[in-house]
Amino acid sequence: AEGAEELFALNFYVKGGEPACKHVWDNGEVTTEPWCTVAGEKTFTCELCGDTKTESIAALGHIDENNDKKCDRCEANLAAGDYSIAESVAAGDKIIIVAEFEGKYYAVANDNTTVNNALNAIEVDVNDKGLVLPNGADIVWEVCAGSEDGKFTLKSSNGKYITAVANKTTVSLTDAGSDFTITCGARTSEINSGYTTQQGFRCLRFRYPTSGTTMGPQFRNYAPNSAADYSSIITIWKAN
Repeated sequence: AEGAEELFALNFYVKGGEPACKHVWDNGEVTTEPWCTVAGEKTFTCELCGDTKTESIAALGHIDENNDKKCDRCEANLAAGDYSIAESVAAGDKIIIVAEFEGKYYAVANDNTTVNNALNAIEVDVNDKGLVLPNGADIVWEVCAGSEDGKFTLKSSNGKYITAVANKTTVSLTDAGSDFTITCGARTSEINSGYTTQQGFRCLRFRYPTSGTTMGPQFRNYAPNSAADYSSIITIWKAN
């Protein structure tokens, strides 16, 4: 009617996204098999929308039904304990120093019998399951406090220490070892003596003998940018 007030209400609507799926997960599929010291992974798929999610599968752990100190599944040397790649080291840790060279892996051994005054190397197996130790190999080193903070010495099973000679490639086993700065990382670990030359810091590096030589594979005190037959790909494994 004339003079009457009329009220209008206007509402605006914005189209929203699709409603969230109320996932219905299937029974899952093992996409990464667990192993003795390596966790696995299981992937689940939604039967409605196809989304996926993953869950970790606990590592299986070692088995030794015949009590021979050797894992029946992965053949790890159980007498030496389990090892994983070290992120850092501290006094009291037990470590194994492993170098990669041309698709093979070698560990620093408690053996200084070479004529070149180097530490002999023992071949070990490193695969997607972890580090498999050869039975009877003396390749475990104890990290001991050095003469100052941040420095360490490395002691063998018979109480001898790794000793580097200043500005030479000589590495010995003596009653009092050299101080080393140890940095950790997969394929990037270093054990530096701190002795300087024109090439820079000298490190404990792996050398595989050149053709025509009689020496076996060995670790020496050598610069990071040394000759091609010296491996700079070092990984420190630490007892769990």
